[in-house]
This record gives sequence, C-alpha cells and structure tokens, in this order.
Amino acid sequence: GRVLRSDGSAWPGAIVIASRMGAGALGERMSYALAQSATDGAYAIHDLPRGNYVVFSFDPAAGGTPATRDLHVA
Repeated sequence: GRVLRSDGSAWPGAIVIASRMGAGALGERMSYALAQSATDGAYAIHDLPRGNYVVFSFDPAAGGTPATRDLHVA
C-alpha cells in the first residue's frame, strides 16, 4: 500500500498497523502486523491471514490522531 498526507503528498516514515479481532481457542484475540513507510509512502505488510482488518497510520514524531481505513484480505 501507500500512505499519503491529507494534501496528497507521500507520507514517509509513517507507522502502519493492520489489526483485527478474532475468535481463538481462549476467546477473543487481537492480531496485528506493522510496517514503516518508505520515502515515497509505500509500505508492505506480508503474510496477513484472510479476513477484515482496520489499518492505522500515524507519525511517531508528530503524534496526533491516527488515520484509519478498512481493509479486506482475500
């Protein structure tokens, strides 16, 4: 994927987290994976199991409210 700022420019150095809640043997379980975006805003999160995720992106240096998007992995 690729993360962009609100003005459409690339968002380098953003932390991107894909997370989901799912049922496990011991009840509800949260799973997640993360990546950091490159200078062009590109990121890759590999080996996600099929399912629905919420993807958060944020700038660890600036703080603020994370941007979120829904994602389905087929």
